Amino acid sequence: MHTRPVDVLPPDYDPHRHQRDEQTRIRKQRWLVFSAVTILVALIGLALVWMRPAVYQSQARLYFDYPSGTDTSVQDVAQQQLSLHRQRLLAADILTQVVEQQGNSLDIASLRQMLSVSLDVDARVLLLRATGSRSGELASIVQTWIDVFRSADQLQLDSDTQREIRRIDDQLEQLEQRLSDARGLMQAFGQQHNIVSLERTENRALNTVTGISKALDQARAEYAQFKGLLESVRQGIAQGQTIVRPADEARLSNLSDQIEVLEQELSDLSERFTDEYMALDPDIVAKQRSLQQLKNYKEEQRQLSQQQYLLELERQVTAADAKRQRLSDELNLLNKDAAAFSDILAEYQQRAELVDQLQVSRDQLRNQRLSLEVILPDVPQIDVLEAPQIADTPIAPDYWLDSLWVVVGALSCGFISLLLHWLVMGSGRPVSSGATHYTVVNPQQGPSALSLSGGEADPRLLADGGAPLSLPQAGTGVVPTPLSQTAVQQLYDGGNDRSKCIVGLLMCGASVDDLLGITVEQLDSEHNRVPLTDGRQLELPAPLMSVLKALTGAVTAGSGSIWPVHYNPEAVDQLLINLAHDHGIEQADSLTAQRLRLTYLASLMEKGCRLSDLELIAGAISAPLLAVCREQSRPAQALDWQQIDPIYPLKW
Repeated sequence: MHTRPVDVLPPDYDPHRHQRDEQTRIRKQRWLVFSAVTILVALIGLALVWMRPAVYQSQARLYFDYPSGTDTSVQDVAQQQLSLHRQRLLAADILTQVVEQQGNSLDIASLRQMLSVSLDVDARVLLLRATGSRSGELASIVQTWIDVFRSADQLQLDSDTQREIRRIDDQLEQLEQRLSDARGLMQAFGQQHNIVSLERTENRALNTVTGISKALDQARAEYAQFKGLLESVRQGIAQGQTIVRPADEARLSNLSDQIEVLEQELSDLSERFTDEYMALDPDIVAKQRSLQQLKNYKEEQRQLSQQQYLLELERQVTAADAKRQRLSDELNLLNKDAAAFSDILAEYQQRAELVDQLQVSRDQLRNQRLSLEVILPDVPQIDVLEAPQIADTPIAPDYWLDSLWVVVGALSCGFISLLLHWLVMGSGRPVSSGATHYTVVNPQQGPSALSLSGGEADPRLLADGGAPLSLPQAGTGVVPTPLSQTAVQQLYDGGNDRSKCIVGLLMCGASVDDLLGITVEQLDSEHNRVPLTDGRQLELPAPLMSVLKALTGAVTAGSGSIWPVHYNPEAVDQLLINLAHDHGIEQADSLTAQRLRLTYLASLMEKGCRLSDLELIAGAISAPLLAVCREQSRPAQALDWQQIDPIYPLKW
């Protein structure tokens, strides 16, 4: 249930003062949010900016002087050496010696991040830089770095190089022996098992499998081709088509041409002579006999060609099938041999990998020995063009520029907070809490308080009977909310028969006017109902009807009404307030007939009654009461009003 604020109008009431105060409060709150967010972000950002240590840099330049600088080969060697020197300067051993000689808290990882080397090949200059926050140590680090590098470069020309070469030679000799033994074992293993290469396709056993597999695929294709051709020929013969062997097509075509020539000649003669003459002419008869013989001969040759073609296709199908079966059997046998050969090849590959590893190790030793033996034509003279200087001016960060960006960001965050505050709190107008706001007149102020700024009373201030809603006490109260079922049960059980009848009738759908208008004659005890003046039939539980019948015995004879003469809506409200006080119900002073009616209406909506159907069950409902009902919770699935039990759930 929502709690709805109620304002009591004092005599000096200013209807716009609360709005102005609310706007002022929201403006102050906005400036407070803007200032707090801006200052907080600015302080955090400026602290992060100014807490960063300054970065200094010290640098030196090394020049490599080659006496024979005009020689092209020397220039190439010089370029290669400069690249090697650049890598050498950042080598781990050089950095380790620098750390050891410095004797401070540096380590190799941090020193590697501090140092950098850039190369100018054309000028043969290396630029050494050291960057860090400890300005006093940078020049010393760069100088130590140069000294260590020059010492290491000089050591490469000492006798230690020769001793290292002899040590490598001994290792190479041993490695060559191991490599020779491993290679001999590998070759013997390969000859024993007929292995010529690590490539599977280059070995005879596996290559044979591949060849047989391809031959089998070809044999299967040929078999399918011949089989399909044979079936096609048989099907054509069955359908009466002329089928001849391809080799006989030319000969049969020649016979067809001869037949056409004779037929053409006889056709020409038939146009010139009669049939009787043609039957007597020996030449014509001879041509006719030759034509018939050619046709018979062609048909005999066609039949013979067709039979030979069928026999030939059948032989080809049989041969292809036999070839396919033979190759399949051979492939199955070879696959078993190939599986065994694969295991042997895997072992051979392991031996080959061992030989490769030994060769790699040998090549590495040879390269190492070669690197030690390289003697350049001219050893360069390393000169320091620029000595390292103590760094006194930081190169980064730019505190003032970063501070400016922090201020801009803080202002942006402040404006974003203002936007969020506006979205949450609204545009400065008083924000409704989602509940109906009622203005209630203090009973001591009289009806004049109903007119605000010369206007008429707000319709929301009127109850069902048209009277303004009022509180028994001046000050701020709470708009009546629906009572709990327990509180209603206490009201019903805790009073006398008259109070039970009032509470019960209100909880069965009667309004205050309906309740006060009930007469003895309206009670239908047989059907437990009371017909009302608006046409509704008020359904009552049997216990309540029994209490009503008992109450009619105390009514003055001939009066008609079941209530005393002085009973009016105010008397009913006072009776209910007294009952609430007797049972300690919360907001007892506001427990009027309207609050009980609101409780009844809320119960109907909880059962699934629509707002538009409330008056069909409970009769006329005032606009303020309907406004409160609209804000009550109700189930998502509404029911028809005739399916809803109109009696409030009590233990009657």
